[in-house]
Amino acid sequence: MILLYAGWIILAFGIVFLLWSSKLRRKRHVEKDISKEALVENGIYAFVRHPEFLGHILIIFALIIISQHRISLIIGTILVALLYLAIIEEEKENIEKFGNVYRDYMKRVPRINLIAGIIKQKSKIKITHLTDECIAHLHLLKIFIMLKILHITTLCLKIVSYLRKIKNKKIKTTNKP
Repeated sequence: MILLYAGWIILAFGIVFLLWSSKLRRKRHVEKDISKEALVENGIYAFVRHPEFLGHILIIFALIIISQHRISLIIGTILVALLYLAIIEEEKENIEKFGNVYRDYMKRVPRINLIAGIIKQKSKIKITHLTDECIAHLHLLKIFIMLKILHITTLCLKIVSYLRKIKNKKIKTTNKP
């Protein structure tokens, strides 16, 4: 049961990474003139070089955990390997497109290891002054996130309870003479 919850949480994170990185990339993409395409280094791209691929990989892992089936594991492993190969190809293209700027970016930001990216960025960030208003906003944001997590957990528990009721009804109807 814990694996199921973990799977849903990982799925949510994967979708967030995928949508967030797509939005940032689209903001910087210039459709008419590809030579003016800019390297995105802010937002989630400051922590990992390939957040969209990370999102896809998290979604695949989540679906493997949720389904808990061997065929999902086999197909998921193949998909993750293919995504990793796509990452390597995209990096080659980015080196050709952006040159030394991308090589420097590769040295500063990990490929898809979010934890290493956070640690690297945290060591660079120096908070010199936070206003009381900023601190209050951070506290409100923390409370909001905790409430959302509580809400999602409650919904998951309700779904599990409902599914158990359905399962019990099926068992009772099949056991009647």
